[in-house]
Amino acid sequence: MNLRNFYLRQFELSRMLTDEQLTILGENLTLKESSKKDVIYSEGGDNKIYLLVNGKVKITEIKSDGCEYIKFICATGDVFGDIYLNNSNSKLEFAEVLTNKASYYIINKPKLIQLLQSSALLAFNYAATICSRSKRIENFLLNMKQKDVRARLEFYLNDLAQREGRKIENMIVVKNSLTHEDLANIISSSRQTVTLVLNELKESGIIKYTRNEIKFITGSISTKQTLPI
Repeated sequence: MNLRNFYLRQFELSRMLTDEQLTILGENLTLKESSKKDVIYSEGGDNKIYLLVNGKVKITEIKSDGCEYIKFICATGDVFGDIYLNNSNSKLEFAEVLTNKASYYIINKPKLIQLLQSSALLAFNYAATICSRSKRIENFLLNMKQKDVRARLEFYLNDLAQREGRKIENMIVVKNSLTHEDLANIISSSRQTVTLVLNELKESGIIKYTRNEIKFITGSISTKQTLPI
């Protein structure tokens, strides 16, 4: 298996594809790398679909009042960009790299549509990928509406720990690439309030929070809810 096919196997898009089918898909992809704070696209995806190989990317939309709203945090294996085939994303949506580096594949939407039309399995995998993402966002927004600021932040941190945490002794450790402003935009709050709640969580011994990582004391967070962003 070549290196490109190896990376593609981490995507739901490639599930059960033969090596030959995977090679055909790979031949239509372009690999690119960006650095922290680089804007990958700024007009709703520019009629392209992106497959994130490694790193983190935040998908943000500018509201009518000019404020930013983080819609989704993409991690390894996620698909983003102009992903809806029957219409286009909001032109106010943009994607920015959160981590020091991010690598991703790019494919033009018309070419992807052509490939989907030629492979029922690839089309099914793509539909499942987009459906799963939509459910994650829907569940996340539902929880954001039903909770106060502290509960919303705890919910998000809990999900982050379960999806990305590594257990080290009695701690669950997550690499941190989000600023207080990012967290505020995710949970629809203010930076000042997020800072206040984080300080409360630190003083309570629930977390240890730095620029580079978040540490959770084992048992200090719930393991019953796993959903969103």
